[in-house]
Amino acid sequence: MKGTKKLQKQNILIFFFCMFGCFFCCGCGLETIVIVQPPITSNGSSLYSTTDPLSWFCDFVTEEEKNDSLPGADFIGTEVYYRIYKNYSTLSSHKSGISQINTTTNTTAAATRLIETYKYQPLGMYPEQSRAVFAYNRGSNTRVYFRLKTVKDSTGIGYRAAISRPYGEKTARYYGYDDMNGLIFYDYDKAADSWTTGDAPPVPVDYKDLRLVVPYRTISVGVRSFDFFDDNETKNTINVEPVEGDIDYEYSSTFTADYDNTYFVQLYAVGVALDTNTCANTYSLVLDLGTIPIQKGK
Repeated sequence: MKGTKKLQKQNILIFFFCMFGCFFCCGCGLETIVIVQPPITSNGSSLYSTTDPLSWFCDFVTEEEKNDSLPGADFIGTEVYYRIYKNYSTLSSHKSGISQINTTTNTTAAATRLIETYKYQPLGMYPEQSRAVFAYNRGSNTRVYFRLKTVKDSTGIGYRAAISRPYGEKTARYYGYDDMNGLIFYDYDKAADSWTTGDAPPVPVDYKDLRLVVPYRTISVGVRSFDFFDDNETKNTINVEPVEGDIDYEYSSTFTADYDNTYFVQLYAVGVALDTNTCANTYSLVLDLGTIPIQKGK
């Protein structure tokens, strides 16, 4: 079982390894142009107009194998960036601006515009897992699935906010937590529709008893979820609408026409490497993960 302390140690080791590489490589010969390969095709991207809440998820494959031996850089992993919009026309304009320069001839330009110009923020996790990126480098391509918000159905909870890696056609491993061990894992057998702990041997667990790590917003102060309208009536202050001044929110005074009480979360996946010559992060082309609507009552 892997815990938070182990992950923190991994991140510290990665940091010092990369810093050593920086000092070793600085000033040695010609500058190397680092080309980071982007994440692989997104599966089932959501559109802002998608009406079925069960389709509001992100599903993509990391590219780690082609980034295993980058000349002049150390691959860190795959980051997910997002921004919240109240008005879809602004979102559409930003998407177009990113798409126009998301080409092999422009290398990191799209990521730079995404982060520096449009102020997209890295997607967080709650409880916080002290990870350098959303999906750290494990050395092999893996499928990642996550859902920002718990979705209701006729029986109550349909699909819960969650993060799964690796995610497969038959089985999936979800991030969970407990108070003593930090990060734990739950394995889901799709054919049997059953859950077990990631222990050896595995222990059966009921779906309603899962304590899942979930995607959370990145803000300046405090903790915030993507359940903007507190649809489960928790009365918890983490489940509130974004407000003007939030660093992850493109403020607008009005909702999009025909989309009252609807926010739009646009997401991208980006490969991240540390350039050992400049000691700065460098990025791949960006992968559009889709637009997830957050609607009141759904």
